[in-house]
Amino acid sequence: DQVVPAMRSLTAALRAGGLGGEQLFLSFPVDIRFSARDDIWMSPAYGRDTAWIGIPSKRPYNRETPHAAMFAEFERIMLAHGGRPHWAKEHSLRASVLSKLYAHWNDFLAVRAQLDPEGVFLNDYLRDLLGVGAHASGAARWSRL
Repeated sequence: DQVVPAMRSLTAALRAGGLGGEQLFLSFPVDIRFSARDDIWMSPAYGRDTAWIGIPSKRPYNRETPHAAMFAEFERIMLAHGGRPHWAKEHSLRASVLSKLYAHWNDFLAVRAQLDPEGVFLNDYLRDLLGVGAHASGAARWSRL
């Protein structure tokens, strides 16, 4: 039920032509797909039918396209409409926001800590994303090897 309002907001942002002086640039058509709700704690489709809206960035002729402003505006719009990020896509959200979007955030962190108490499967990116400190990591042990 939030797909149409979210797409209207995205369209309005693109038509406005810019954000904070930086032109919004979308190099590829927006992709939209739908899926049924699921019961996987960390799934963006947990507990609700979901529309997946993506705005991929491209590198035409091996040149980076200016997409930072567009990604920031897209993220703001999707959050305003109850969106949750796809875990394999670029986003700037961290534990303080993600924990409010996922009802079982703390349950997931508890299971993660139980199954990987030494933090073998963590890296700096995941520590930052999940909000788990270095204490949950085997980094000190591994750095001696």
